[in-house]
Amino acid sequence: MIVSKDIEEFQQTQREIGMIQFMEASLAREAFPHSVPAGYYPIGVAEAELLCIEEATGQPVLLEHEVAGRIACRCAGTQCELLAALRILDAYFSLCGEDDGLADDERIGLDASSRATAAAGGSEYEGFYRSLVGF
Repeated sequence: MIVSKDIEEFQQTQREIGMIQFMEASLAREAFPHSVPAGYYPIGVAEAELLCIEEATGQPVLLEHEVAGRIACRCAGTQCELLAALRILDAYFSLCGEDDGLADDERIGLDASSRATAAAGGSEYEGFYRSLVGF
């Protein structure tokens, strides 16, 4: 599986953005309660779900932790779009760390998730990014 250099760097440094933690494939497999189905390459976790690249499409997806082999959601159209969306949220989370009131401001959170959704490739991914900001 070809993983972008930026995702590889995030895996090597175990970069965290919100509830997402990138990690080496072997560590991600260990953190997940099920075997990883063929055709999916783990790149990290999002709480209990496994963040993978679907080899057939190249799309980032979350595999459900409660039901083996089930896709919880698609996260972006491509790896590059995932990274663009997560960079938007990383900036939002950094601002929230500086000002606790921002994390409770639904308007600002929804704006960040909306911009991340657009960067990820569109409305198909909205639920994922809204869940990351908590609105």
